[in-house]
Amino acid sequence: MMASEGWEGVGKSKLMSRSEKPAGQLGQGVRCLLIGGGLGAGKTRAIARLAAMAGKAGSRVRLLTRDHGTGHVDPAWLRSLGFEAAEVPGVGTSGKPDPLMEAIGRLAGEGHADLILAEQVGSRANLKPTVVEPLRRKSNPSLHVGPLSVVVDPGRASRIFKLESGDQVSAGLVRLFRQQLEEAELVVLSKVDLLSSERRAELRRVLEAEYPGAGVLEVSARTGEGFAPWLARLNCETGRMAQP
Repeated sequence: MMASEGWEGVGKSKLMSRSEKPAGQLGQGVRCLLIGGGLGAGKTRAIARLAAMAGKAGSRVRLLTRDHGTGHVDPAWLRSLGFEAAEVPGVGTSGKPDPLMEAIGRLAGEGHADLILAEQVGSRANLKPTVVEPLRRKSNPSLHVGPLSVVVDPGRASRIFKLESGDQVSAGLVRLFRQQLEEAELVVLSKVDLLSSERRAELRRVLEAEYPGAGVLEVSARTGEGFAPWLARLNCETGRMAQP
């Protein structure tokens, strides 16, 4: 869920992503970045920052959100910033394609975007087998799916990894947290502007040790720190991650 207050450091004029912009600088075809992570991890702010940077570089950006709360705040907030954003209802069921995968496929086929940023609902895992891998297997040479990024809230991670005391995290949330990170290709530690340098380094060490198969990035949606390397990873890794 997303609220407008507290969004600092980025003015509305810098977040505009108009459909009349020319094709961006991320390469030919449509690139797609999928973002997972728990509720409150900062996914919606993250896609807003990424979209702002890509739009400024000339990309035509479309946003898809599933982390819906009361009043569907996330897509409304994104649209208030000038983005073209839509909410994808429902989740995949046995034997049926995930609606998020179908929405991405439709957007890619319409030809109005060259970058799609999509977030998964925070209460679910399994984004990789239900959306990422099926999209990579589809014979659509114009759609390139980037590394699955999972955004991590540092406070929750600190408690789960027992780096600090505080309210105990329920077993169910711990299980979901670990399931989401186990499928990550990029682990994105968010809100690093709120951390001491010591805690930040400690969290990075733990994440790298626990999930050695994933790259670890550190970002702040408030200040913009770390988003250029994240977008650069999308640019350089998307093509080579495509599966035959």
